[in-house]
Amino acid sequence: MTSLSTHSSLACVSGFLTTFDILKKQQKVGSGAVILPNYCNSVIAKLRIAEKHLYGLLSFKEWTFATGSSNSTATSGNTIASTFPVTSPETEVTGDLDDFFINLRSSFEMFGQAINLVYLDPPLNENDVTFFGIVGLMKIRKPSALLTVHLDSFLNAQWFKDLKDFRECCYHQKNILWEISMKYSSVQATVYPQVLEILIPDNPFPNLPTYTKNRNVKNFCLPLFQSSVSVIDKSFGIIDAEVKNANKIPV
Repeated sequence: MTSLSTHSSLACVSGFLTTFDILKKQQKVGSGAVILPNYCNSVIAKLRIAEKHLYGLLSFKEWTFATGSSNSTATSGNTIASTFPVTSPETEVTGDLDDFFINLRSSFEMFGQAINLVYLDPPLNENDVTFFGIVGLMKIRKPSALLTVHLDSFLNAQWFKDLKDFRECCYHQKNILWEISMKYSSVQATVYPQVLEILIPDNPFPNLPTYTKNRNVKNFCLPLFQSSVSVIDKSFGIIDAEVKNANKIPV
């Protein structure tokens, strides 16, 4: 996974901030839009926080439980799915999962604030702005056909619906009910459970979730993160081009 500290990860966001600085020096930025960099930097910050928690989840599979016992009779080398009772690691995984989904979804709310300041004149009060609300206004007022089409292209995608559902669950209802896949290995005549994968539920909402879709952090959470970074940066590329063409903010 490419770190967000690299220049190329969010190059279009950085490019737009450069354009903003130029227009501000030329006094071509409206008074309502002067706080725009705050929201652009918040987008970056939310994505970096999500990335940090994702790294924590990806490294979890390297841990082994040196203490504790299991009721399982599995022999060395057998792979099982279990909610093995652990203390600190279990809490850390739950926290990383919740913070990953919440901050990744929150990056889109910060993005919505930026759209509001670029395309609406006068802009909505920031307390009245939601990402889906701004997308709805973009469809009605049509200030940018290109950006609206781009937004529609991922709002209807399954990965974005999954992101919305998992964030909704851990923010408003309960922690994500994950499981771990383990393999028992013998080390110096002692059997230790070694984590293979963190399993993500098919649906986050049921109190008795299922895991039939074979979702784990690497094949489910990592693509969510990569898709979010990609569509947000592409959006800022569209915004940057339209701002340059209008030579002012709001456009």
